[in-house]
Amino acid sequence: MTDHAALIRQIRTLLEARRVADAERVLLDALTQNNRDTSLLALIAEFYEQLGRSLEAAKVLTRLTELEPQESGAYFRLAELFDRLGRNHDALVVYTRLCAACPDLADAHFNRAIYLRRMGQLDESIAAYRRAIDLGVANPADAWSNVGVILGDLERHAEARAAFAASLAADPRWLPAHYNLGLLHEEFGERDAALTCFARALAIEPNYHQALARLVHATPFTEPDDPRLRRVRELLDRSDLPDDAREALSFALGKALDECGRYDDAFAAFAAANRMARARARPYERHAVERDNAAIRETFSAAWLNTAPVIAERPLVFVCGMFRSGTTLLEQMLAAHSAFTAGGEIRYFNDALGDEFAGYPAIIAAAGSEALRALGKNYLAHLDARFPGARVINKRPDNVRYLGLLAGLFPAARFVVMRRNPGDTCLSIFSQQFGDALRYATDLDDTAHYLQQLRGLVMHWQGLFPERILEVAYEALVSDPEPELRRVCEFLGVPFEPSMLGFTNNDARVRTASVWQVRRPLHTTSIGRHRHYARHLPANIHELHEEQHADER
Repeated sequence: MTDHAALIRQIRTLLEARRVADAERVLLDALTQNNRDTSLLALIAEFYEQLGRSLEAAKVLTRLTELEPQESGAYFRLAELFDRLGRNHDALVVYTRLCAACPDLADAHFNRAIYLRRMGQLDESIAAYRRAIDLGVANPADAWSNVGVILGDLERHAEARAAFAASLAADPRWLPAHYNLGLLHEEFGERDAALTCFARALAIEPNYHQALARLVHATPFTEPDDPRLRRVRELLDRSDLPDDAREALSFALGKALDECGRYDDAFAAFAAANRMARARARPYERHAVERDNAAIRETFSAAWLNTAPVIAERPLVFVCGMFRSGTTLLEQMLAAHSAFTAGGEIRYFNDALGDEFAGYPAIIAAAGSEALRALGKNYLAHLDARFPGARVINKRPDNVRYLGLLAGLFPAARFVVMRRNPGDTCLSIFSQQFGDALRYATDLDDTAHYLQQLRGLVMHWQGLFPERILEVAYEALVSDPEPELRRVCEFLGVPFEPSMLGFTNNDARVRTASVWQVRRPLHTTSIGRHRHYARHLPANIHELHEEQHADER
């Protein structure tokens, strides 16, 4: 039998002398004498973990779970290790095995639910959370709040509200439930209810920055010394404020100062927020964007379109363009028409082409017809599951990259591309918190570069299938909406309906940065907004402005 205490002392002595290889050899020699010694295996796994040799630690921990399938500790350690490695699928497998071995262990089902959600298995995730709740998980409020978020993702809104209510019944002070319920109210334009939720969260925890930021975004401001803005500044003055809180509150402060007409101060707040966002995000690589867009134009040619497998003749609708160019506004107007349902920013192609088709667009050229058929059919199944029987508007702006693919797979699809003044577009992006989603968003020069590249793609698609693309100018849509909407309806093959002009009465969900703007009656105050910030805008934005005017002439 191994004397573990003596072995540990020997290993510690060797490590202190930096004799790592010798320490490893001693451990493995001991293991050869009894390869079923679970205490020794746990020691070896810890040894490898401390050295950062994660894969070797994973092998040892896996062996531990095989020898002691009813002991949960090794499973949790193994799953945490896979989590640090970003291997969500492997962590899910571990918790699935643990749930099978210990079916009454609530924490195993709770953690399994987390990874099911990460893997996109949302219904299964809900079931796992519910199982954890039934088994008496330590914090049912957390589980119910997570269920509410997932149900919202599945467009099951009444159930989502009920889940948040269950969370707060379990713990009236559970901050994520107040906050996430507030977000749900916000997305449906229920301002008073949203503000109440955020206020309740702040009453529980005055420094809960997420709720304070959302409260500021949901509130119109006219005075820069408003007490709520003073509270934002007080938090920003704290040296111990976490970076994510500082970033969110800086964006919120910039929004409020812009409304107060304090444009230089607003820009300073936006710039500070974007500096923090840029520091944690992957860099925007202009040459990579140029290379990829050139490859897209080369891949999706007339010849490719003529040979693409036809999936269906369904009259799909895609509204795209640059982010913050008016795509949400147009979607809400169309969703007020009896023929359409707002789908929001459906990420299906972003996710599918980033995983199965890693290396887009090159992999498309090499993909067989069966793979392309699967991609297209799965998209239709995705729509039918989320929006049964509806003609759905997919309003993901960066679907512009996929228009050639979509045009080939779905010959009856129609594409509406929004266009907006470059200065207003770039400034609007710069003043919003996009997280890591848009790498170009934190720098005005980079944003202008991306916009220029996007315009090149649109021109390429217009050269290939001009009859299937309609460009709509944001400025025309808000200044005189009926002629533009009639033009869009004719393009989409439906009669104009006056209800489209009353789109603010539409109860469709909005899950973008435009959440409050599109609930307001049409206004033109956002047209020319960039003029207030002219001295802060880089030269290439002014150049884009001139190029767009030349194209329009």
